[in-house]
Amino acid sequence: MNLGRVYHLHFTILFCIIFLTFDTFAVKCVSSSDPITQQSADAGCAKALGKGVVCSSSGPTINICIYACHSNADCKSGICDKGQTPHWLCTCDPQNGGTDCYETGMGFCNAGDANHCMSDSLNSTDFSVPP
Repeated sequence: MNLGRVYHLHFTILFCIIFLTFDTFAVKCVSSSDPITQQSADAGCAKALGKGVVCSSSGPTINICIYACHSNADCKSGICDKGQTPHWLCTCDPQNGGTDCYETGMGFCNAGDANHCMSDSLNSTDFSVPP
């Protein structure tokens, strides 16, 4: 067995564990209670990751870019459900096949979640931090 390959494999596994443990893949941002500053942070997240992404301002995902909304302008459908917790989500019609949601992070319309836009890779729930 080639020891170089074994060490390379160990390093690769250790490298992945460290990055996943410390949320290294998450795009960081700085949220604010000031609406103008928050809007700027949201724009930075959208520029870095794509439309449909904002700077989280609450919960364990605070200061991380997530697939959610802070205003109607953040939603392709034009409707941000501000009654949704822990984060506000864009509304959608599942009959439209997901066209009401931005494709950023593989966004889709989740009929099981009261017709809200969700993402496979940029989750907007507090139990799953974006990769």
